[in-house]
Amino acid sequence: MAKYTADSGGTLTIGGAWGTITDPDIVATSAIAGMQSPRGKWAVPLTDVDARDPHDPQGRLKCGVSTEALLVVSICLWADHYTAGSVAFPPSAEGSPTTLDQADAADRVRRIRDAMTVPK
Repeated sequence: MAKYTADSGGTLTIGGAWGTITDPDIVATSAIAGMQSPRGKWAVPLTDVDARDPHDPQGRLKCGVSTEALLVVSICLWADHYTAGSVAFPPSAEGSPTTLDQADAADRVRRIRDAMTVPK
């Protein structure tokens, strides 16, 4: 797990793993279950968006918006046959708490995923 903060104040938290994944759907479903918090709710439930995975046409991408306490966080997760990861876009301390919409979050996560992964 890593947290990155840009000079502009934007922040993201990312985590991931690699290996052989026989069923990306099961990994995505399991990750969603692991993200459930008794105090949190989904303002926008994690739903499928087009993964546009250039290395795995069966890759999955899900994005949503979580709310816990006073935080509103855009979250996406991906899973394919080789990698799985999640990216959260929490509001920055000095910036506005503007939440990314699902399409913008998905676009950013696709770029992050593609930059982080190397095809087998």
